[in-house]
Amino acid sequence: MSERRVVPQADGDHGSRRVSLGARVISEEAIHELQALALAGSCGPYSGDTFTVKDSGKREAYPTGMVRDVTEGKIDFLLAIDGPMFERYAAHLTKGAKKYDKRNWMKACTIVEYERFRESAFRHMIAWLNSEQDEDHAAGVMFNLNAAEYVLERIRKRTSPVVKEIIDRED
Repeated sequence: MSERRVVPQADGDHGSRRVSLGARVISEEAIHELQALALAGSCGPYSGDTFTVKDSGKREAYPTGMVRDVTEGKIDFLLAIDGPMFERYAAHLTKGAKKYDKRNWMKACTIVEYERFRESAFRHMIAWLNSEQDEDHAAGVMFNLNAAEYVLERIRKRTSPVVKEIIDRED
């Protein structure tokens, strides 16, 4: 999370304070407005009153008396660990963490970084298709696809029209 510090303004600002978020300076009023939007659900699908608990209408009762919605039609994430790739992907991430630090790749948020992940995913895919054994190219494909999709999601969220309008107004 970015460090926040108050930046004093010139006389005639009528007490308005601005907050520095790293290299960016925006007014506290804009920060409050962005926070209010987030609470109102305008900055994401799981914020404020827009969050709902899905209900299939079906129930599963347990001997203890606990009742839960059924799992029918829901993603079973445990299926993703079957086969060799889950462990190989985790090993790939562990090696990367030693080389670059844990979750270094999650700092990426630009189109240039997105394109770099795509380029690397394609290179690893070609190496995998050619049965090259110099490194785990299948895990490299998984890593780079995941990272590219992560960056794309960050870019989309950052360019939300509502948030962009508030930020642009501060410039």
